[in-house]
Amino acid sequence: MARRSTIVEVARAAGVSITTVSVVLNDRPSTVRISEATRAAVKNAAAQLGYIPNSAAQNLRRQRPMSLTLLVGSLANPFFTDIAASVRASAIQQGYELNVVDADLLEVELQALDQLRNGSSAGVIVATGRHGSRGQAISTLQGLVQRGFPAVIMSDRSPDSAIPAIRIDDEAGAYVATTHLLKLGHQRIAHLTSGQSAGAIEEHSVEGDRFHGYVRALREAAVVFEPAWLGQNEGTLEGGSALIKELLARPGPRPTAVFCVSDLMAVGTLRGLFEAGVGVPNEMAVVGFDGIALGQFTTPALTTMEQPRVEMGRVAADMLFTLLNGVHPVPDEQVLPAKLLIRESCGALQGTTPASN
Repeated sequence: MARRSTIVEVARAAGVSITTVSVVLNDRPSTVRISEATRAAVKNAAAQLGYIPNSAAQNLRRQRPMSLTLLVGSLANPFFTDIAASVRASAIQQGYELNVVDADLLEVELQALDQLRNGSSAGVIVATGRHGSRGQAISTLQGLVQRGFPAVIMSDRSPDSAIPAIRIDDEAGAYVATTHLLKLGHQRIAHLTSGQSAGAIEEHSVEGDRFHGYVRALREAAVVFEPAWLGQNEGTLEGGSALIKELLARPGPRPTAVFCVSDLMAVGTLRGLFEAGVGVPNEMAVVGFDGIALGQFTTPALTTMEQPRVEMGRVAADMLFTLLNGVHPVPDEQVLPAKLLIRESCGALQGTTPASN
């Protein structure tokens, strides 16, 4: 018996995405206009390849709910609201509704995953970024996937080859941010992170990877890491402000620069330094991580490592749609780079003065 052509081969032949092929051949609703030329190209490629839609899979799709679930780390963080907006746009394009759950707390994530068993959602994207310390959530998610429930991990490593993941290279991003400060002449560079335990910076997590990138940059520059330069608190505006004030009160030489694990902590740090009478960047340089819009409007504007949040949300949604369409295998993991956005807070722009050691 001849091998059946797949939707992947049709998409490749037509030069379009898998989801576009699905929309055209299944006559599904889409808020994004697909040109007649593209529709013709898809149908022509399907005809030439002899592609026959899987009627059983189509019937299953017609019966499944047209809603998806997205679990995020905290909706108080604009990074996650940006992610949610991107995933929602992709979901709407494919005719789905999106249920967004603030899973900042482990018990909320566990409850949300458990509720997925009731069949109210067709698939889930998990973007809490905390699975290095959430073994129960990992086990629950793996149990769902083993029963055939489509799931994608976002902003984190995949715990299982059956669960595709999209993330950035957090260690490389932190390395670039710290190296930037080193090139500006800083040697006493503090690191403020959202992990509240020693284990948080050792595990495979966003915080852990960024800490390791920071330490690697120091090591390659022959700068000895000082534990007194490390601060840990809640990853919030208030956490950043309180932490930098506590760091300033520590004995010993004061750092001349600080690399924050997130923009939210960095904005809080800017406020804490202002209240402490420490000028930025002339007395202390500040660099964040995430690239949220708020950083453009602080005084001074925040230098940061920008994550491609819109692209990450789109790729995660495409991964999930691929699983929903019954196409296997999906790549285990996609890793995107972060980009350094140089603004005023690091002292590298003309008219600003970096702190001296």
